[in-house]
Amino acid sequence: MDYVDRVNKTTLDPALLIEASGLHPDSSTDHFDFTDATIATTELLAQKGIQGRLRQDFLLAIQFRMTALAAILESGAPEANGFSFRDQKSGAVFINDTLFKAAACVPLIERDNQAHFDRRVFFEEVLRISETSGGA
Repeated sequence: MDYVDRVNKTTLDPALLIEASGLHPDSSTDHFDFTDATIATTELLAQKGIQGRLRQDFLLAIQFRMTALAAILESGAPEANGFSFRDQKSGAVFINDTLFKAAACVPLIERDNQAHFDRRVFFEEVLRISETSGGA
């Protein structure tokens, strides 16, 4: 998958991924609209002055990394306990910045023609980030 290679070559600031995450509603709800999220992310990148091919690369990286992060969380990975929780009343998922920081830098892999994080590698990075920031 050439796109995975392209995303892995795109250096994504974790702060940008965190900011863009606010534009991507919880995909498990009936209200998720991929087109609206893509347009909102494109507008965010434009506001930041990111143009041309770089904007395309960032948009692709944000989309793939957010999708891979969602897949890890939806898998029920016990390693995510303490880094995310679902509000029982609203159904919203709250995600600790540590997961976004890991999602911004861990290489993606292709599995079943989809971009994913290797679970072990991802959570090793989460632990490393937590330890260096005093969170573990």
